[in-house]
Amino acid sequence: MSDIITLNVGGTIFKTTRKTLLNFPSTRLGKFASGVHNLDTSSFDRNHIIFSNVLDFYRQGELHLPTSMCAAVIIKELEYWEIDQSHISECCLKMLTEYEESLQKRIELKKSLDDSEFDYTSKELEHNKVNQVLRHIWLFLDRPNSSKYAFMYSLLFMLITVLSVALFCMDTHPYFRDQYQTLDEIRSLMNFTDLFDDVNFDNPKEIVFVTTITNPGVYNLQIACLAFFTLDLIIHFGSCPAKRKFFRSPLNFLDGFLVFSMWTTTIMEFEEIWSAGRIAGFFYIVFKLCSVFRMFRLLRLIRQHNGLNMLFMAIRSSKWEIGLLLVAFLIFSTFFAGFVYYAEYKEPTTFPNVFDSIWWAIITMTTVGYGDAYPKSVGGRIVGTFCALSGVLIIAMPIAIIASTFSDFNDKNKVRLKVQSFKTRKNKIDVCEMKNETRESSSLHSRF
Repeated sequence: MSDIITLNVGGTIFKTTRKTLLNFPSTRLGKFASGVHNLDTSSFDRNHIIFSNVLDFYRQGELHLPTSMCAAVIIKELEYWEIDQSHISECCLKMLTEYEESLQKRIELKKSLDDSEFDYTSKELEHNKVNQVLRHIWLFLDRPNSSKYAFMYSLLFMLITVLSVALFCMDTHPYFRDQYQTLDEIRSLMNFTDLFDDVNFDNPKEIVFVTTITNPGVYNLQIACLAFFTLDLIIHFGSCPAKRKFFRSPLNFLDGFLVFSMWTTTIMEFEEIWSAGRIAGFFYIVFKLCSVFRMFRLLRLIRQHNGLNMLFMAIRSSKWEIGLLLVAFLIFSTFFAGFVYYAEYKEPTTFPNVFDSIWWAIITMTTVGYGDAYPKSVGGRIVGTFCALSGVLIIAMPIAIIASTFSDFNDKNKVRLKVQSFKTRKNKIDVCEMKNETRESSSLHSRF
């Protein structure tokens, strides 16, 4: 048995010794050198460029990777040669780490953007006119980019959502409310009901709420918006190709909950159920508070805007960095709060306890500075200076990571859209070729 082994890899001849290959007997070449593999030939139809690095691995004991090759190709080659990735040198691990992170982000993009889109299958649409009509309705409501009319409807949906939010804001302003009872009438009613026992007559917001009602014009517009959203939800659900998964989407669930809560408050206002007692009044306030979330309806159109998509995905992907930011804020705010409390210990008008000091530290570290609390002594001002500087540094680090993640997601999404455009163009070409073949075959049949 010769000690010199000749290997033909991808048309390139490599020579080495049997002893060299036996340095790692559990690999493919190690088994080949020991005679475990009963191969008739020493030719391998594999990439010859990376094989130079593979052969150096047997000689030197550590694996270095070529920087000119794609990491995916390198991984496949290592799997073929049965070389574990743990043998890769630390100086070359960055390439594989970046590839794995890139692959993970592509999977996240596909899961968030492609897999979340429901559609009818070709089998469901075949010879079924009802499903064909439902698919047109579904695309019209759910995919603004599917047609010109769908895009116009998405604009209408956005405008009505903005109008609904504006009406919600107008409902809290005295100018858009009509008075229906006075304070004296309320005080007289307090002898017969406990509904107004918790009303603070020194609070103008509570006084406006209990003495006025929504202007009829504003109220009618609110009902019209609510009817539009209800009809949209019903048709949207009715045309959905996967009805069991419809409300698993957070935005669809939120839309359904908003419709339910807004109809509940509307019925309670119309029947004056909210004034039946404290419990009814409590539920009315809770459901009224839920109306604040109506602006989130705009997020239903988020799939059609790549910038917003990438922003939310970058935030979700950077949850550990955001968690680090919160932990760092908790530690440093408590640290500086304790320092400023004792630095201002002789000042009777500042920082009565450490909890108030923590509020000051958070406001200072975020560079908001309300001015409701501030140190007055020299020591307190020195602590305040370091507190502000540390806040700038703590905020800057996670923000830079999130910005980098956003940019990376955006680049990956551009590649994804490019691949989709290639597939769409190929499908169109295939459809045209099928039509041409059909026409040719029909013309031949007509001749004979």
